[in-house]
Amino acid sequence: MKLNNEKIKALKPKENGKNFKKYDGNNLFLLVTSHGSKLWRFKYKFGGKYKEMALGKYPTISLKLARTKADKARQLLSDSIDPMAQRKLLKLQSTCKDLNFGEIALQWFELNKKEWSNAYQEKLLRWLKSDLKGICELQIDHITKNHIINIVDSLVEANTVKKVPPLLSMLNRIFRYAITKDLTNNSPLTNFDYIALTGKISAPKNHAAITNSKELGQLILTIENNNSGSYCSQEALKLLPHLFLRPSELRCLRWEHVDFENKYIKIPGELMKAGKTHIVPLSVQTLSKFRDIYKYTNYSKYVFPSEMSSSKPFSKNVLNNRLRALGYSANDIVSHGFRGTASTLLNEQEENYQHIEMQLAHKVGNSTALAYNHAEYLTQRRAMMQRWSNYLNKLCSDAELCNAIEQSG
Repeated sequence: MKLNNEKIKALKPKENGKNFKKYDGNNLFLLVTSHGSKLWRFKYKFGGKYKEMALGKYPTISLKLARTKADKARQLLSDSIDPMAQRKLLKLQSTCKDLNFGEIALQWFELNKKEWSNAYQEKLLRWLKSDLKGICELQIDHITKNHIINIVDSLVEANTVKKVPPLLSMLNRIFRYAITKDLTNNSPLTNFDYIALTGKISAPKNHAAITNSKELGQLILTIENNNSGSYCSQEALKLLPHLFLRPSELRCLRWEHVDFENKYIKIPGELMKAGKTHIVPLSVQTLSKFRDIYKYTNYSKYVFPSEMSSSKPFSKNVLNNRLRALGYSANDIVSHGFRGTASTLLNEQEENYQHIEMQLAHKVGNSTALAYNHAEYLTQRRAMMQRWSNYLNKLCSDAELCNAIEQSG
C-alpha cells in the first residue's frame, strides 16, 4: 500500500531499537531508524547486484519529491545507466566547476577588465567564444600542448595567422593566473614555439620589417656605428626603433612636443594619423638622446630640421635612404617597419597586447575612450618602453660581441 503524509508522520521507532522499512511501491521506501529519522531509499538492481540509493531525509525531501527522484533513477536504469554512479559523476563535475578553463578564463577576465577599453573586452570575449571555444569546455588540467597546436593550426588555415601572438599571449596570462591561484600546476604554453608552426609572421610587404632578434641586433649596431649622412638623419634613425612612431611623425616632431620634465613626447591629435593625442614615454636612453640633439637643433622648431631650411623638417625619404645606404634593401626593412618589429617581438615577449597597440597609436576602444585615454596606462607603457630600449641595447651589444669573436677567429 502506498504511503501518504499522514502515514509517514505516524511512523515511530520500534521499541526493540531496530530499523525498519515502509515501502511506497516500485522499490521506493522509507527507512525508519531507531532514533526516529525517516530516510528515503530506492532499491534497484544493476550489473547483477542489488543497490540502495539514498534520496534524502523526510520531511526535507517530501513524498512527492522522493517519488520524482525515484522516477528519474528508473529512467536512467532504462537507459542502462547506474543512477548512483551518475550522481557521483555529476557531483564530481560540480565540484570541478572551478577548474573548468572557461570558468577560470572568465575569472581572469573579470579581474582585469577594468583596465581595458570596451572594444578590447569585446575582442577577448570573442576570442574565448570562438577561437578558444573548444578548450573552454575542458578542465584546465586536461588541456595539453596538442590543444594549443590545434588552435594555432586553425588560425593558420583561416588565414588569420597574425592573431596567433596576441591570442597566445592572452592564453599564457590566463594560465599564469591559474597557477598563481593554485588551480593548476603547469601550463601547456611552457617552451611552446608557435613559429615552428606558423613560420616567421612577417609584416606586410610595403612595411618590410626585421623580426629576427640576431638580425635586428646587427641592424641596430650598424645604425649606431655609422657616421655617414647628415647629423639629423643619423640621430633620427637611431631613435626610430625605440619610439614606435611612424616615420612621418618622427620627421615632423617639434621641440614643443618633447616634455623633458615629464619625460615623454606628446603629439597633438591633428598631427596623428588617428586624430588622437598621443604620448610616447621616453626611456632613459631616448631621453638622453633628445637632450643631446637639443643642443644642436634647438634653433629650429623641428627636432630634425632640413639642411636647406630650418623652418621645415627634413625630407620624407631621408630615413629610407639611410637604410638603403647601410646596405638594407626595401625587401629587408623600411623605416615604417620598425613598428612591425616592435609589435611582433613585444607580443612574443608577452607584453600586454593593449599596451602595445596603444603605444603604436592604433585605435583601441570606442569613440568616447579614444577622446580621453591618451594618457591611459602611462605607467605600464613607460615600463614597457624602458624594457624595449634595454632589449635593443642588449641585442646591439650581443651583435658587437659576436662580430668581435668572428673577427678574432
